[in-house]
Amino acid sequence: MKTITRTVPPEKIVFLIPYGAKEYLEFCKAASQYLPRALPMYPGWISGAGTLRAVLHFDSDWTPYIQSLDVRGFKVDKGKPLVAPLRVALQPVAKRLGVVWIGPPEIPVRKFLAKRDLIMVIPLLLIIAFFLSSLVLQIFLR
Repeated sequence: MKTITRTVPPEKIVFLIPYGAKEYLEFCKAASQYLPRALPMYPGWISGAGTLRAVLHFDSDWTPYIQSLDVRGFKVDKGKPLVAPLRVALQPVAKRLGVVWIGPPEIPVRKFLAKRDLIMVIPLLLIIAFFLSSLVLQIFLR
């Protein structure tokens, strides 16, 4: 890591993260002596594909970003489970470097309708419905 951080521009550095939360924290501690900025916290929602969990990349000012390799919702090609999530995770890196990139694959509708999303969306929809019904009642009661 010492050699890479001294010789390679930060926007060209990509780490593939195979770690769970505990191992990632140890990696962050070890990396902190070579990086000018702290690495992002390990998001608890990372599920990954196989043992690979995330992609870590940087802006030119060493701002770090961690992107999950969450395969849920992607149509997985037989024998190539990482292709679709890697396309998505590496898209910001390719864009920053001006690399011609095969766009991310289509994400099926079910990706956006995961149970964890519904748990967050349903209360919001209920609040909006309550607000709109209150507004309608106020208009009719005037």
